[in-house]
Amino acid sequence: AAQAAAAHTLRIGVTTAYANGRPQIVVNDTWTSAIPAPPTQPNTRSLTNGSYRGNNHTFTYSIPASAWLTDTSRYNTLRIDVVSGSGTTSYLSAGTAIDAIDLLA
Repeated sequence: AAQAAAAHTLRIGVTTAYANGRPQIVVNDTWTSAIPAPPTQPNTRSLTNGSYRGNNHTFTYSIPASAWLTDTSRYNTLRIDVVSGSGTTSYLSAGTAIDAIDLLA
């Protein structure tokens, strides 16, 4: 309960992105992060043709203590959505390759 009552920092490392795809996070369906600026990545559909290495980038999110449930009989949930904003209308949606995730107290 004490850990959940504190603010946390979440880091998500990505290795590539397509159509400016980048992670936006939601905690317990009550707190949503801002949409981060897109990383500098190759403009290719790398995920669909087998390439997974671009320019490594780490996104950092500050999650307030108020986002977390402190009742130890309930689970906290963290959802990672991929957002774009590029306006792509082709058949391939924006995407990103997540390489690492850590949650710091």
